[in-house]
Amino acid sequence: MALGVDSSIVIALLKGGELQQPSLEFFLEMRREARVVICDVAYAEISFFYRDELALRSDLSAFGLSYDAVHPGTAYLAGQIYKRYRQAGGTRDRLVSDFLIGAHAINQCSGLLTTDPGYLRKHFRGLKVYQPPTK
Repeated sequence: MALGVDSSIVIALLKGGELQQPSLEFFLEMRREARVVICDVAYAEISFFYRDELALRSDLSAFGLSYDAVHPGTAYLAGQIYKRYRQAGGTRDRLVSDFLIGAHAINQCSGLLTTDPGYLRKHFRGLKVYQPPTK
């Protein structure tokens, strides 16, 4: 099974800065161990950085990322978890898109590469979360 990738990792790879090198090394190591996929939601989040889709597709291909759309059952799961989050007093700081990425990783993948595991571990029990080492 594949590993999902959060937009936070892809953005770190694309933008440079202090997170670029550790994120790149981490990403390449994980890609050696498993196929890495990006769901449609994370794809939409990173499209912000591109003027055209061809360039986006080219960069994702260069990183060896495959596109994997969220299935209807996965979208339903995300909505249900988001509903419980809001009913428990969760703020709008987290959007349903965050929950779609988490649901994709737990339902359609064997884990998620991310720089932001806090809410994922809390709301997606059993999700394997992989993050680059910090300084």
